[in-house]
Amino acid sequence: MNKKFKVWDCKILVPIDSELPSGFDSPPRQAAIKAVEAANIEVLACASGWGGTLTAEEQKFYDENVVTKDDVYYAGAMDSEGGEQ
Repeated sequence: MNKKFKVWDCKILVPIDSELPSGFDSPPRQAAIKAVEAANIEVLACASGWGGTLTAEEQKFYDENVVTKDDVYYAGAMDSEGGEQ
């Protein structure tokens, strides 16, 4: 496959019973765009939404490592080794 762009992937997990305001996918998306553009990197496109899922590998990691809601953030813990994404 001839890639002409790089893709950054991020998944945010919140409790299932969280009340998400209408349009609440926009604030995190806008924050990500702003952060990338602040580094003088052009954003070609950005898509997000609260309908995402975890891969089997991510679910296994979550089940085995997240003990309480305070332990959810693991920066880079699910990144692949050695390659660009």
